[in-house]
Amino acid sequence: MYRQIKFILLIFILMACTENKSVISNLNENQVLNLLSKDSLYEEIIEDAQYVRKRIDDDIVGQAKFKKLSYKDYLQYYKLTKDNKYYDQFEEDAKVIYNSESKKTLDKYIPKIDSMMARYKFLREENSASSQFYVKYIDLAKVENETEPPDWYIVFIITPIKGHIDFGQFDYEVKNRENKIVCKAKGTFDNISTQSELSYRFPNELKYELIDSNTNNLKYTGDEISSNYTLKIKPSYVQKGDKIWWGFSTNTYVPYEFKKWIDEEYLQDRHYELIISDYFKIFYRTEWSIQRDLREKDLMKNHPLAYEFDNY
Repeated sequence: MYRQIKFILLIFILMACTENKSVISNLNENQVLNLLSKDSLYEEIIEDAQYVRKRIDDDIVGQAKFKKLSYKDYLQYYKLTKDNKYYDQFEEDAKVIYNSESKKTLDKYIPKIDSMMARYKFLREENSASSQFYVKYIDLAKVENETEPPDWYIVFIITPIKGHIDFGQFDYEVKNRENKIVCKAKGTFDNISTQSELSYRFPNELKYELIDSNTNNLKYTGDEISSNYTLKIKPSYVQKGDKIWWGFSTNTYVPYEFKKWIDEEYLQDRHYELIISDYFKIFYRTEWSIQRDLREKDLMKNHPLAYEFDNY
């Protein structure tokens, strides 16, 4: 019995000794297993320590400093960085700082950004191909041939919005509901002034997907196709005399910082914040970033050695 107690005490002493070893000390297999049996988080810590050791070979000052940091102390720090309650304690202070600093900047720039975005949206509509004609999918049509197998067409209605079009082009994309692209294709037309119904031969990929090769009939009913597939249509090119409209003309006159969010119906605070910092180049801290900075400052103050090791 005495020997058993002595053996157990010896194990606890060894485990305690391992926990008190420096994080830059190499561990043998038994020491690693001892730490892992104590706390599963040690696995991540051991990997971090191994990474730092590889970088610290030529840093004598770093070796001297981190020799004082034990696995046990670093575990305490590491748990703190993962603790949501610890992070949440800075929430109220972050709100106070945000309202006294960043919120004033946000309130100042929101009207300006809204005005600029409205202007860019107007310019996009006026100068893009989609401002000149509208495309609507109508049906799938089979055309019988006397000497050849029947062929299939996809039918659209093209509606000019602002008068006669000499030449136009649109892109369409068919996907199944699982987000797998079935086909991408183009439709072209010329010399139209009023609404016109136009048919385009099925792309091969679409034929393989929807047409039974033995019967040359649709594999699905119209309702089944609608429920299993989506069709995306986008005007891409228009020519009227010498003037040309492109589908992606925003590249030339809309700043990138606005273009990223131009399709949003309403801008949210995070959009405004990014535009303020990226376009206007104004230092701006979100409430989240202020809270994070407060936590980092506290960690740096109360656990300086572990913080430096974590960010080495």
